[in-house]
Amino acid sequence: MEMGLAHRPMKKAIIILAVLGVFILAGVLFFKRSGGPSKASLLAPADTVFYVNIPNVPMSGFRWQKTALARIAAEPEVAAFLKKPTTLVRESPVGKEVLKLLAALKPGNIFFAMTEESSPGFNALLGFQFWGKRSDFDIAVERLRQRLPGGSGELKTEIYRGIDLSGSRHGDRVLWSAAAGRWGLLASNLDVLRSAIDRATGAESVTRLGESEQFRKVAAALPSEPDLLVFVRPDKVANALIHSGHAAGAELILAQAAALKGAEAVGAAWKMEGELQRDAVFVMRPRNLEALPKLSHQAMELTTADSDFFFDFVLNFDALPGFLEVMEDTFPDEVFRLEPYSKVFSQAFGPECAVVGNWATGKMAPSAFVAVQVRNKEKAASFSRFLAENVDGAVSNIVQETSVTTIPSGQGEFTFVQNDKFLLVGTNAAQLVELATGEGGNATKAATPGFESGIKAYRGANEMFGFIDTRVVFENLYTSLVPVLRLSAMMVPKVSEVINVEKMPAAETIGKILPPIVVSQKVSAEGTLLESSGPVSLTQFLMIGGAAADVAKQNLFKR
Repeated sequence: MEMGLAHRPMKKAIIILAVLGVFILAGVLFFKRSGGPSKASLLAPADTVFYVNIPNVPMSGFRWQKTALARIAAEPEVAAFLKKPTTLVRESPVGKEVLKLLAALKPGNIFFAMTEESSPGFNALLGFQFWGKRSDFDIAVERLRQRLPGGSGELKTEIYRGIDLSGSRHGDRVLWSAAAGRWGLLASNLDVLRSAIDRATGAESVTRLGESEQFRKVAAALPSEPDLLVFVRPDKVANALIHSGHAAGAELILAQAAALKGAEAVGAAWKMEGELQRDAVFVMRPRNLEALPKLSHQAMELTTADSDFFFDFVLNFDALPGFLEVMEDTFPDEVFRLEPYSKVFSQAFGPECAVVGNWATGKMAPSAFVAVQVRNKEKAASFSRFLAENVDGAVSNIVQETSVTTIPSGQGEFTFVQNDKFLLVGTNAAQLVELATGEGGNATKAATPGFESGIKAYRGANEMFGFIDTRVVFENLYTSLVPVLRLSAMMVPKVSEVINVEKMPAAETIGKILPPIVVSQKVSAEGTLLESSGPVSLTQFLMIGGAAADVAKQNLFKR
């Protein structure tokens, strides 16, 4: 009797769990039916030429909190400095409205896709998975229509597969919108929107980007579960921009696409991993690995524990004479001066090159030298003799069986030091001779604790590797730029309306948190993969640096 009573609660618990399981399963099935695909690539058309996806907005928010940049922003000095600009954004009418709309919509997965039109140009499709109410989606779209310029006429409406579609004219374009399950969709073309609804509702006749072989191969080469994913077909994007006739910078884009000749597709991904931000770019271009020069990693022996940056890469010096021939019409004088050197140089050196440097505290600029691998010792020696005999003011001698040639210039004396392995070029003659003769005997950068985060990338790179001690570089740059920012605040009063230069944090407050930047490039039979990681990736570092330089130029050197 007691045993029977004991089993009753257990049976009841099992029944409750079973019923709960049924409800959960039903909810999942309902979501899959009504919410649409969870992967944005299954909503983008197969003929997409440009695709951007933020797969998981909430997860990216959680990851951000662990990054070095988030830790820096939380420092009291930095928070005080950022208070004014963040308040301006948060309290501005547009900022308030955008934050309110996003808070109501609760977007989780966002993508943007472009496809080629039959006439020159693009069709665009924007989609986002939202967890707010359908009415919140309608409000957000209505505000967007009001913000877009050139709006005219009443809304066009129709019903497709039981879903309401609406369109508003803006100039020569119509913005179409619809909500399919949990996906909000905006398109510049009615047919594009209809096909997106077909994919969202599970129609079998439509093709999807996520199912294409090119997309799957590119995505497989990039980090899994990224915070941002980009997919491009460069030749089609460039051609469409050129033929559209109104795209700014289209000629430059086409020139860049020509540099990617043979590239079937390009993918890029950005991912936050702990304190690091990592990005990767994969150029899908089948290659013959046997014909490609590869890193020997010998240049690491030229570094010391004090080296603050180190780049090791391969160059095809055999192509140097041909490259000068191509440039002859554009730069005839320069090509005429370089042509005699190029023929000797291409036979004597390569393919591995390196740039090594350090930035001493208090110096305005870093000190660096270039190293080029010696391919043929006899021809390399003839190159040094060629310099000594043909360059005005050149002085050449032998130091411990090492050739040393000094050439005067407007920027100081350049020293060429050559041993059996490398030709070293720089302005610090004593340092180069010490490295070439092996008298230094110091440990390389690879043996230092700070290099641990770059070991895996260093070993895997076969075309390029780079290491930047971000703390040292940042602190020196920051110390140099602070007076410039304070001067610009005095010259341009509007700067003080955005930032308070008197509250700029100390360089050490930020520098102590910064891990190094590591970059590597590896070529395989399928294509080339370029990866970088750091507090910001190398790509972000270059973009931020370029933007900062442009802002400084606009404020200080233009009326």
